[in-house]
Amino acid sequence: MQKYIELKMLDQQIQEMQQNMQQLETQRTEIIAVQQALDELKNEKKGTEILVSVASGIFMKAVLSDSENLILNVGNGVAVEKNVEQTSEILERQRDEITKVEHEYSENIDGMIEKAMALQAEMQSSDECDDDSCGHDHNHHEESDED
Repeated sequence: MQKYIELKMLDQQIQEMQQNMQQLETQRTEIIAVQQALDELKNEKKGTEILVSVASGIFMKAVLSDSENLILNVGNGVAVEKNVEQTSEILERQRDEITKVEHEYSENIDGMIEKAMALQAEMQSSDECDDDSCGHDHNHHEESDED
């Protein structure tokens, strides 16, 4: 029974790690989209009418007064001004960090899957299961050759 519980815990951990990986993939995709938008913004001239996101799916028309500098939220209500190149470098570092964490998660998931497979094999080769779902013959009938 203990191996069964351990297997269920591993399965839950694998699922959580996979969900975290999906969130990281979403973040990485968003960073790529922002980098592409910054590349396009560099080419816009002062006075160009643009759409500014106010909230998810809500935009406002605005006139571009500075295509070189951006205001970045660095946390705790603090905002700093950075140029497009500096901002791109920050985004690139964030993207690299996400990729690194994704790789670590992937390795951890692979290790957990291997451990889960080993546990399943152990469970199938032992009598530690409670029901017929493990594939064992729980009747333990032995044929005898008595003539």
